[in-house]
Amino acid sequence: MLSIHNLSKSFGTHIIYKQISFNVNARQRIALIGENGTGKSTLLKILVGELKSDQGSFQFSPKKLRVGYLPQAIQFSANQTVVEYLAAHARSLSAYEKEIEAYSLQLAESPEDEKLIQDYDQTLQAYLTAVEYATEDQQILDRLSIEEIPSDHLVKNLSGGQKTRIALAALLLQHPEFLILDEPTNHIDQELLMWFEEWLLHFEGGVLIVSHDRVLLDRIATHIIEMKTEGEFVEPFAGNYSDYIEYCVQKEEQQYFAYKEQQKEINSLGFAMNRLKGQTVKKKGGKGDSGDKFAKGFFNDQTSGKMREVRSLERRLDKLLNDDHVDKPIKGWQIDLQFSEKPQSGDIVMRMIGLEVGYAGQALLAPLSLQIQFGQRITLVGPNGAGKSTILKTILGQIPPVKGEFYVGQAVKIGYLAQEQEILNQDLTVIETIQHNSDLNHTDARTFLHKYLFAGDTVFKQVKMLSYGERARLMLALMVLEDCNFLILDEPLNHLDLPSRSRFEQALASFEGTIFAVIHDRYFIEQFAEVIWRIDGKSIQIEYPRLD
Repeated sequence: MLSIHNLSKSFGTHIIYKQISFNVNARQRIALIGENGTGKSTLLKILVGELKSDQGSFQFSPKKLRVGYLPQAIQFSANQTVVEYLAAHARSLSAYEKEIEAYSLQLAESPEDEKLIQDYDQTLQAYLTAVEYATEDQQILDRLSIEEIPSDHLVKNLSGGQKTRIALAALLLQHPEFLILDEPTNHIDQELLMWFEEWLLHFEGGVLIVSHDRVLLDRIATHIIEMKTEGEFVEPFAGNYSDYIEYCVQKEEQQYFAYKEQQKEINSLGFAMNRLKGQTVKKKGGKGDSGDKFAKGFFNDQTSGKMREVRSLERRLDKLLNDDHVDKPIKGWQIDLQFSEKPQSGDIVMRMIGLEVGYAGQALLAPLSLQIQFGQRITLVGPNGAGKSTILKTILGQIPPVKGEFYVGQAVKIGYLAQEQEILNQDLTVIETIQHNSDLNHTDARTFLHKYLFAGDTVFKQVKMLSYGERARLMLALMVLEDCNFLILDEPLNHLDLPSRSRFEQALASFEGTIFAVIHDRYFIEQFAEVIWRIDGKSIQIEYPRLD
């Protein structure tokens, strides 16, 4: 279905990858993993024609293969409604019928027009295909709950999850035979995620996917490809994500053992060489230094033999240090995320009293009378569009309550991580962003940014030129700079690579304040949540998973 041969790509002097070659066959689901900036999204953009490679080639087979692409950042027109977006990507049966009727009228007047006949035949075939898929299409729309989203609403005003749902609907309604997916599960709720996983497992075509969802990669991936820095590329590994991690751990352990054994041999050879060289030196006043010709000859013979041993050991040592050298396993450069000790707030961090959240006077949920206590780790989960982000925006003061009230406790200082990264000034550079939000001088700001994997000239890049993963790291850096003791996190793991996710989770585990997070990552919820607020219909159910 897809064959990639010796693809290479650089941006200036920075090598993204070089001479990548692999195939994706039907029913294979190959996951690209690796740190942010290793070229995963770049490769996908090359395959769909948004970027050009420096060298190499790729080919889809057959040539007219229907390729579906879901980008990491979905682009919508400024004033595009939901129905307009879907119509632009998947035509309705009535649209086909009107077009066929128009062609029929034209053919009645020009029955010999070959171009007209060809266009009519193509439209008719497309219509028959659409009729064939009509039932399946309706099932997709129903499963994605598209009808729950008002068709005349502007897409730009939808939640992140709703945007992903209509983009996913538009993709699947095109009936692709091959899928290219860049972070397809960002923003979507667990129920939809589980359905999409099942859909992918039964998909007959090939799939090339970039994802940092560990549970998804374990469930659907048939192969893993790790893309590393400086253009390194790991051949496709047959297995899921956990299989690959286990393989890497075993490989690293084997390499470390081989390295330690080789170092022992190198030290032993060096010691033996020095001992033999010492034995070849004539001692003044010794037998070899006397006038005894027999003793002198014997010593010279012994010396000659020992020198041959020394040269043999030198050759062996040279081979160990060069051709047969085993490198010491090196840990990758990972984000260094550490929260400093924070001032403690009061026992009650936040209290909601009959709080109703929504827009234009319309409440999305029943009145909320809940409280958050100091030190709690709470996750807020629920379907897309149920009101999770609306709750966050309300308690952050970004939108007013419909009714009711809430209080922030004594000595509480809030730190906020936004889902769509809208709090970042797109025109500032990375280092300007840090200095605008701190008292750090230029040198200290660069040192601080290095902990978040911003080195060299990357600190001078404008925010709008950063990848989504880089923006996520910058937002984490800003949050750490704030002297906050109550973290409000809206999908904090979106766009972070797998190593950064693990490091972020470790940092949160050591955070001594209170955490309230909207998140869909199942692994994170399982490992982290002490309390779950689950939106069920119009109410919130409280769960304590650690007590189950």
